[in-house]
Amino acid sequence: MPRIHTAAKTKEWLDAHGVWVLPHPPHSPDLNPIEHVWKKMKDVLHRDFPALHLLKNNTTNIATVEAALKVAWERVPQALIDRLVDSVPSRLEAVVQARGWYTKY
Repeated sequence: MPRIHTAAKTKEWLDAHGVWVLPHPPHSPDLNPIEHVWKKMKDVLHRDFPALHLLKNNTTNIATVEAALKVAWERVPQALIDRLVDSVPSRLEAVVQARGWYTKY
């Protein structure tokens, strides 16, 4: 499968250092379940902390953002995480069936 997002310099470095890279499907979405967790956290942040993006970059506000992120993490239902982890085999199978092209995931 061709690689559509591999920098030549990166490939050269990996080859020079003997790093073997698994072929990656060229057109499939990111199958990493954590992406869906980040989405859920982002939804929580927008809903529960709507002015967060207005804060300036200083020590006090960094602490505020860290606290908001911890709250958002705690509000991600464990059932969602469990479903996402359990879905990995079917996600991988869908990519195999689609020969690296798009899937419903």
